[in-house]
Amino acid sequence: GIDTLVAAGQAEAEAHIGEILRLIRERTTSHTDGVRDSLRAVQHEADSSSGRLPVALASRNAGGPSLVPPVAPLVRSIGFTGTHFIADSVLRRRIETEFGASPPADRWPEMRESILRCYRGERYSLARITSVEWADSGGRLDFVIDEGRIAQMRYEGNTRTKDYVIRREIPFDEGEVFNIDRASQAMVNIQSTGLFDYALMD
Repeated sequence: GIDTLVAAGQAEAEAHIGEILRLIRERTTSHTDGVRDSLRAVQHEADSSSGRLPVALASRNAGGPSLVPPVAPLVRSIGFTGTHFIADSVLRRRIETEFGASPPADRWPEMRESILRCYRGERYSLARITSVEWADSGGRLDFVIDEGRIAQMRYEGNTRTKDYVIRREIPFDEGEVFNIDRASQAMVNIQSTGLFDYALMD
């Protein structure tokens, strides 16, 4: 009967307990290595970009930085720093819609990409996530965002007119956040002056 099957299953499990524990350790180690590899890859990508802070998921515990543990904890709250053009509530609602109200912390790379897609959708094509921080104590995940402010504007190859003539055709200025639609309009405006064979923005 059922009792006999249960007893047989229990005996079989006890006979192979060593193998079961070994498999659990292997899977735990594999998961931890995967998280570390992911963080190293993102760190390398960020370090390769000049003027960008490295992206890493670090713990703000008193004991110092640590990776997300093998069994990822749940995110209880999400914060954003550096947001001006897209409200925190919009980004938070997007993450909750895609990942649930309390997603596992190790899904932070997917959340990061979702946030960037939101910025791309609003045409802020230079937006970057400069860091991601994790606080074990409150289960809080914080994203630090650079929305893509224009640090400097230069005009190269202009031999036909003064720079200010070009400048007045551009509908944005240094210090503003780059928007791809406005950049496209700037190219149309410059071409429309008839002063140049072509205009490029780099």
